Amino acid sequence: MTNVPQQNGSAPPTVTVGRLPDLPVCGGPATLIVEMFADPARGVLRGSVSVCTGDEAYVMAALADAAIPAEVHAVAGIARCGDGRDHLADARLTGPVITDGAGQPAGVRIARAAMAREITRRSYAIDGRPALPAPSEIRFPGRAVNDLVAIIGLDTIEQAQAWAAAIGAARGASVRDTVGRTGNPERVYCAWALWRGWSVMVTATEPGDGARVPAEPAPAPMPAGAVVR
Repeated sequence: MTNVPQQNGSAPPTVTVGRLPDLPVCGGPATLIVEMFADPARGVLRGSVSVCTGDEAYVMAALADAAIPAEVHAVAGIARCGDGRDHLADARLTGPVITDGAGQPAGVRIARAAMAREITRRSYAIDGRPALPAPSEIRFPGRAVNDLVAIIGLDTIEQAQAWAAAIGAARGASVRDTVGRTGNPERVYCAWALWRGWSVMVTATEPGDGARVPAEPAPAPMPAGAVVR
């Protein structure tokens, strides 16, 4: 049982008789058990695997891609995420020995790694597509399993516009002038799009090319001895 990236639009896992698909598991404490069946009527138990709550959604999605009916049940006690039994192959399933990712759910880690890989691939001229500018940063601000949000930062607005056009975000793009932390004018470009099942923001910041944008006026200091009523 190994961790395998599950990408939107990717081919489902290959399933052969007597073998279950690889599932995204982490080896951490598991309080759920997933029962997998060999028939749509769920009359023949194909296998079972213990999973943690963080990886449950990703395991069920992998089984759905493989057209394997499954049910989730709570279990008494604590098992290890990935441990189970393949009944058709009469084999024991074993999750990772050590919880990797510093306790991060395997589903979160795998989803982020898959998106980072897809963004990186677009910086190469492959599949008949021109190369896009390499991002200066890729961030994932969400913390929960279902927070599929990615931020792609570029060096220039022109580079960000190229990315926005590629992922279908150009129509809703915005450019605004503001003042940076150093007090200098800045021009900020931002565009959002739903891409590969993720909410993706493309952004870039450049030095402002016009007059300084005035900041909010600071309140006048209170005169000494004044009484606040």
